[in-house]
Amino acid sequence: MVVRISNSYFQVKENIEEHGEKGYMMLLDRDLAPITDNYGIDIQNMLLEGQKAVTINKKEFMIVKESSKLTGWTLVILKPTSFLSERVSAVRPFILLSGVIGYIIFFVSSIFLATMITRPIKRLTNTMKKAKMDELKINPGSSASLEIIELNNTYNQMVENTNHLIQEVYEKELLRSRTELKALQSQIDPHFLYNTLNALYWSLEEKGEEDLAGTVIAMSELFRYTIGNKNSGEWVTIHDELEHIERYLQLMKMRLGDRLIWSISVRPEFIDIKIPKLIIQPLVENAIIHGIEKKRKQGTVFIHVEKVDDSSNITITVKDNGSGMEAEMLSQINHAIEMDGESSIKGMGMALTNVNKRIRLYYDQYNLKHLYLDSEQGEGTKVTFEIPELRR
Repeated sequence: MVVRISNSYFQVKENIEEHGEKGYMMLLDRDLAPITDNYGIDIQNMLLEGQKAVTINKKEFMIVKESSKLTGWTLVILKPTSFLSERVSAVRPFILLSGVIGYIIFFVSSIFLATMITRPIKRLTNTMKKAKMDELKINPGSSASLEIIELNNTYNQMVENTNHLIQEVYEKELLRSRTELKALQSQIDPHFLYNTLNALYWSLEEKGEEDLAGTVIAMSELFRYTIGNKNSGEWVTIHDELEHIERYLQLMKMRLGDRLIWSISVRPEFIDIKIPKLIIQPLVENAIIHGIEKKRKQGTVFIHVEKVDDSSNITITVKDNGSGMEAEMLSQINHAIEMDGESSIKGMGMALTNVNKRIRLYYDQYNLKHLYLDSEQGEGTKVTFEIPELRR
């Protein structure tokens, strides 16, 4: 095999010192004998000994070699270590600059993570800690990750539901406390009242005053149902409530005479449905006071209990053919009922809003229509509300 290599590639420069600054190159055969080089150096022994460096003219060179499997020749390059150090020195500023940029990126990323993740979690944790001290507040939203936003929304929803339940229980207890307070303020011992009425009943029976005796018994049962005792519950059946209303109407008939008649319509399958005590009687009382009493002619109170179409709910209607009311007054009362607030209208408006509030408190978990009032001047008034079909 003939290989032609230009000698100029391996020519020794006139200035050997200058050439040594850049390194040396030589080509050796398979016996490591020099074929050609650009500086006469015998490094055969060094290569055989496996040395990695050599000193020439007090300068240290690194030996780099590469052998050909086809020819067995070896190309040897000697490169001064100072040359490599210069290149490293040139790269060092770029390494330092890369380190500074990396630190800045790390610092900015840390702030970003603290803002997007750590800080919202810490704020939510502090809000939860305050909840232990009965301070349930909504945690403000933040532009955090989707998981943190979802966690924050779930907590806020839980707080809203809890506050709603607390408010519900509070209103129920407040309503019950007011009712009990009114009973206590009367300073009447129920047993004393019942015993007195019973004594009056027997006295009238002995005198042959059967009508008055029946009225006294009706009054006794009326007080027993209304005042009750500490063992009586808040729930009664429609049958019990209508019996109480019947006794109340009998007492009212003593005062109004033939001016008052009434009609109670309820299907037998509805009489066992549970309702809150005294939920219908205030509506009947309103019908008499604001409807029948203001009418000189005979008036009728209608009480209907019927099924709601396409629903499992029950509709209770109290209607009278009394004097009715003006459209402006009707609108004001219905607005007060719908807003479920304290009515600025005394009498009928206050009674209706209280009944509607009790319905809402007892049946809050059901999707019911609020109590509704319908009236026309000179034609009478109708009050309607719905309850779910709850059994014993």
